[in-house]
Amino acid sequence: MSGSGGLFLKRGSALAELVEQRYDAEAVLQQLLADHPQLLAGNDIDPDDPRRFMLIRREAPVASLLLDHLFVDQDAIPTLVETKRGEDTRGRREVVAQMLDYAANAATHWKAEALREWHAERCRFSGIDRDEDLSNIEHSLETDDAFWARVGENLLAGNVRLIFISDSIPPGLQVIVEFLNERMTPTEVLAIEVRQFLAGDDQLLQARLLGQTARAREVKVRSGSRRRPVIGVLIEAGVLVDGQTLWLLPSIIPAAHRPSPEDPRLQVTLVIADSNVRFAYQPPGQEAPEFFAPSAAWIRIRTEIEPTFQTDRRFARVDTSYSVDPGGQALGDLAESHGLW
Repeated sequence: MSGSGGLFLKRGSALAELVEQRYDAEAVLQQLLADHPQLLAGNDIDPDDPRRFMLIRREAPVASLLLDHLFVDQDAIPTLVETKRGEDTRGRREVVAQMLDYAANAATHWKAEALREWHAERCRFSGIDRDEDLSNIEHSLETDDAFWARVGENLLAGNVRLIFISDSIPPGLQVIVEFLNERMTPTEVLAIEVRQFLAGDDQLLQARLLGQTARAREVKVRSGSRRRPVIGVLIEAGVLVDGQTLWLLPSIIPAAHRPSPEDPRLQVTLVIADSNVRFAYQPPGQEAPEFFAPSAAWIRIRTEIEPTFQTDRRFARVDTSYSVDPGGQALGDLAESHGLW
């Protein structure tokens, strides 16, 4: 590959072109995913409640096979990931058949206790605390025991996510992924391109989600295995409109720094343009607004309130974090009260 598609890196007054390069080996891409689960495009998979992934094991055994990566998200949904370089000469049917083989056997061969021990082994090997590793994804269950129990339940129910990863997803594979994702429920089937661009020692990675068509989202919603993004649901119902004021709930801020619900620093404006939804944020004294994805605006707001705040977590749930009135009903509860969720 010789082009960058017009990507440049500015260093001072110099401009360096970013050139797309294939990975030297499949193992390089695999290590990137293990080290940086955010490359799994969690915000694109679910904009309202971005997926946060925790690695359970690399080369996870299932039947007589080895799955490249086994992750789990904050809702205890096992996520099976298989990596292939774009140069891989195997046919797309073989790649898809292999993934379906993994999924079919995982439901019968894996138990929650085994996955929990795999995670503990990985943490011991890496020298990290397993409880802290699990807490980093801020899972949605009341206890860690309940979380792992839910992992087992999801395996038995087929509520898993299958992801193909490559530096280049062939059109033929994308068509198959879309077809499967539109027809399989509750199983989710996706593909992600993780492209690499280099300029000297600088590296830029671009993760692009494929396979999540409007029809696939509708199928998951109808089946009850997925909810539609709350902002879109409330806009369609006329509950939210362009230019409407929303408020970050004070409970998102730690008690030591928590402002009153009416604090103007908690206020954002809903902006709808060309089917894109953004939150405009303009705290008192700032001349112009800044624009953020709804799930990312909370970081800017909290930094305004707590200047020393730092986080590695890029996103937060929209349905539980914002309301239409200061300190009022969360958007998710509002959607439910209107019978929209």
